[in-house]
Amino acid sequence: GTSSYRYSRPYPSKNYLCSERRKGRVLNKMLIQEHILKSAAYLLIALLFAKGTHESATLLFGKENEGSVPHFVVNGLSFYLALQLIFSEFKIMMQRNKLPKGYLGWPMSETLRWIIGNNNMKLSKEKVRQYGDTFMTSIFFSPVVIFTTDEDVTWLWNTQRKNLTTGSWPDHWKMLLGRGSVPVASGKYHRMLRRALEPAFAPASVKDYLPRLDSILQEELQKIAASTTSNENFLSSFVRFKVVAMKLLLGSIFEQVDDAGVERVSHDFAIWSRGFAAIVPFEIPGLAMGRGMAARRRILSYCRELVENFQQKEKLQNGEQTSSSTLLGRIMSAIDDDGKPLSLEILSNNILVMLFAGHDTTANSMGTILHFLHVYPEVQDALREEAKTFTEPVTFDQLRDAPVLNAFLQETLRIVPPVGFAFVETKQDLPYKDYTIPKGMKMGYNILLGGHNEKHYPNPTEFRIERFLPDDHPFVVKKKEAGESMIKRSTTNYDEGLYKSSFRIFGGGNHSCLGAQFAKLETRLFLVRILQRYNLDVGESKLRFFPFHAYHVNFRLQKRDEEEAKHQSVA
Repeated sequence: GTSSYRYSRPYPSKNYLCSERRKGRVLNKMLIQEHILKSAAYLLIALLFAKGTHESATLLFGKENEGSVPHFVVNGLSFYLALQLIFSEFKIMMQRNKLPKGYLGWPMSETLRWIIGNNNMKLSKEKVRQYGDTFMTSIFFSPVVIFTTDEDVTWLWNTQRKNLTTGSWPDHWKMLLGRGSVPVASGKYHRMLRRALEPAFAPASVKDYLPRLDSILQEELQKIAASTTSNENFLSSFVRFKVVAMKLLLGSIFEQVDDAGVERVSHDFAIWSRGFAAIVPFEIPGLAMGRGMAARRRILSYCRELVENFQQKEKLQNGEQTSSSTLLGRIMSAIDDDGKPLSLEILSNNILVMLFAGHDTTANSMGTILHFLHVYPEVQDALREEAKTFTEPVTFDQLRDAPVLNAFLQETLRIVPPVGFAFVETKQDLPYKDYTIPKGMKMGYNILLGGHNEKHYPNPTEFRIERFLPDDHPFVVKKKEAGESMIKRSTTNYDEGLYKSSFRIFGGGNHSCLGAQFAKLETRLFLVRILQRYNLDVGESKLRFFPFHAYHVNFRLQKRDEEEAKHQSVA
């Protein structure tokens, strides 16, 4: 069901099938031996640890104290951990014959390969070549089934729609996000939250946030240009765009947040974010998780304060303007299944989730956009020519309908999506093809490989915006006339749209990205305002894969002179 082999005749020969079955049995036997070996190693490590603590206790406290309570507690914990690991190994070993092939490795070893290796694409392709289109790996101590093909990803999304799976988050992530938040919720409560929040992110609503976003973005770009006037003064996209993304989010949610408030939230947000990577996933004061939870409480307290101030302002102004021009104004009009407004706790929790979902992804995408603008000057020229046709004020429809702009962003996200994987967890045993995915097993789909599928995107490693442009577009015609090799178009539309198994950037199923239209608006506006008013200079540029997939660039912006800039838009 998942073999990546391609046959030259309609049916494989009997000898070929026998050979493949033998290979499968040998691989299964090797994988089972791996689990037995690891279980024996865990027990041996526990015994060695017990011997070490025994000798340490004797050395420190004397032989008469070697049976002390601390001694028994430490040894008890080590054996408990070893037994837990052995139990998990035997459990997965009993299920291996009905699961996809794949190496799980030692605890954290596979996770470190995904993180430290800093090349998820190379490792993903290596796994597919070795085990097939569906394979198993291990991430953060948990075995995970990874799907890569369009068919398999579509099936996985459908399991969410049928309530057969739920979002997969480690327990400490659920604490940090809040158990009443959209990503963590499931079942009836999750459906209620989606219904309540979706209208605020629909295109008809998102276009009303444009004036505020544009005002904030132009102000921030002016500050960046003013701070990079020196020839030696480059800024880090990784650092600077985090500030820009936070201001855009807070401004679109609350309409007005002063710089002190932005700095306050940004500081606590950074501490809170580090909690997700906590080595000790328990709320212990002074450790990463404890500090993260404390920062979460401070952010929620500030959000509640802003919500209450917003509500008071709405009462004084009858809420006509801010209700439609801000995310919070629209969300506050949402009701639950009982016809009641969402509680202050639910509002605050999901405002934090909006920051979580839209902050780092947007900031990292901005750096990637600058990288490709710099590397492909002929594309930058075509984008500038298109930007000349925009009238002021720039509208949602202009941004949505600009062919080169959207083709550029589509190709950027295809090659470097900010997130590489997405995960769910099964709520019951799920039969699929030749497999049975057991209850509680994590499943994921590979976003990176989706954008590099040669079936949809020929020569997938090449940056070619003409994939998303019509054949008669001037940019494509010019390339043809110059005798350049053409690439097969992947779509009849320069905007791939959302929630497609061949373009997985915004996910799919019940846990697809709520803010996809909002994210598109931010990046479109960001790109247009840079093209219209600034010259871009990029220094060092490095591709990162963890925690987000993005180019980190050192850059500077130089404001274009009046004569050059006045031709960038038609009044």
